[in-house]
Amino acid sequence: MASPAEGELGIWQRTAAAGGAAVLSVLVTTPLDVVKNRMQAQQAAVVEREFAHAASQASFLSPAACHPDVCLRVTNPGLSTLCAPSCSLYESTWDGMRKIIRQEGAVGLWRGTNAGLLTAAPMVGMYLPMYDYILQRLSPLGIYAPVAAGCVARIISMFFVAPLDLLRTRMQVASSLRRYDGGGSHQGPGRPQGGQPSWKGQFDWGQGVTGRVRMMWRGYGASVLRDVPFSAVYWGLLEPMRSHMLANRHSERPSQFDVLTANVVAGSTAGSLAALVTTPFDVVKTRQQVAAQSGGAAQPPGLYRLLIDIGRKEGLRGLFSGVGPRVARAAPACAIVLSTYETLKTAMLEEWGGREGWTARP
Repeated sequence: MASPAEGELGIWQRTAAAGGAAVLSVLVTTPLDVVKNRMQAQQAAVVEREFAHAASQASFLSPAACHPDVCLRVTNPGLSTLCAPSCSLYESTWDGMRKIIRQEGAVGLWRGTNAGLLTAAPMVGMYLPMYDYILQRLSPLGIYAPVAAGCVARIISMFFVAPLDLLRTRMQVASSLRRYDGGGSHQGPGRPQGGQPSWKGQFDWGQGVTGRVRMMWRGYGASVLRDVPFSAVYWGLLEPMRSHMLANRHSERPSQFDVLTANVVAGSTAGSLAALVTTPFDVVKTRQQVAAQSGGAAQPPGLYRLLIDIGRKEGLRGLFSGVGPRVARAAPACAIVLSTYETLKTAMLEEWGGREGWTARP
């Protein structure tokens, strides 16, 4: 990646820059992440209800009979939505944000922020410096180096933060699942009496040490299947796009504003496209991670089985549930992380000068 900075940065400087970029991104984009996870979880809950109730039974319901916290839908195209407008089913990104604020207050949009920060800081703190390091050593691969470096760095960094990612997802969807199981009567894991999800409760499953370890990495396979292609698409598009933007400047050396603009535009564009094409795998990951909370089987279906089941029963709507907030979140998140990371590295380099480590950018 091109940068105006020359010299070297140490590993801890790079990690600090990446961690700071991750914190800022989480604080800004968590509301979209909350809506995305809830839309994906609610799709599973709604489909389960649809298959549990025959269309003939559903025909006896009326909008007035719907509890404001419970929403049933039917698959029969001849029947209209049976729920009152105040139901908790999120129809879109904006509708989800509006209903969360109405039902839980603005703080509901930042549910799981603590876990998100604990996940993002080490994830990005490892991922971006590792990407820099691997990219330099794979430079003989030419245009394929960013793709390979991004995939390897993502696999390694994801493994270490998988339990925190599981916690974040379950914390974000816990309160919404109470509405889908009948208004909160079910006291599932992580939902103590009183309705508020607990941190400890999210990890109260599994039989013995082996079961608990497997539970804590639940969804890791789907995360790999989602994030490795995401990284390949993201870096494969970003590096050529950014290099092209900086190479076509009138000045011989790009200014800091030129670099910032290139990072924002390339990061948001590549992030949006990568998020779009990998949404089905994100749906599978979320379904696996929240399976026990929704009252389903202790062991959810395998990765490929679940992916096929969703496609067969729910079609594209199920496979791409939550795609709106996911793409809307990816654009600013990738732009913020990339531009902040590069800006902080440049600032550190100017402040402290070159130290042991790797060059600022290859």
